[in-house]
Amino acid sequence: MDRGGVNMTAKETAIGRRIKECRQKMNLTQEHLAEILQNKYGLSTDRPTISKWETGFQEPTITPLKYMAEVFGVSLDYLNGKDDFVQSEQKVEHNKLGDDHQWLFDKIAKADSAKAKKMRQLMELVDGEDKNS
Repeated sequence: MDRGGVNMTAKETAIGRRIKECRQKMNLTQEHLAEILQNKYGLSTDRPTISKWETGFQEPTITPLKYMAEVFGVSLDYLNGKDDFVQSEQKVEHNKLGDDHQWLFDKIAKADSAKAKKMRQLMELVDGEDKNS
């Protein structure tokens, strides 16, 4: 891509490939990953930033890398392409959720402590109904 005479071509990076790979394994969109980084960690990350990281137009700083490694359940070395060992395959597999589960997960992740407590009470009520059926 050419912007004002400067050649702006993407340089695919190991970090970008790993971010995309982990995000897709968890069935997350770029938008959803950005929302997780915003809501859970207070970062001002948006979808275009995630896209720039994945395509190599920009590299993330250590802070978002650290948080993405936590979200994905992998080590920083794995995300940086320095290690091929995935720290927690089980966590990645666990996060392959269906639409209803993903919706519920999103609501829980965005809830403040008061809402989370109400959600827990509701789930305990639902669990109790299941046992009485």
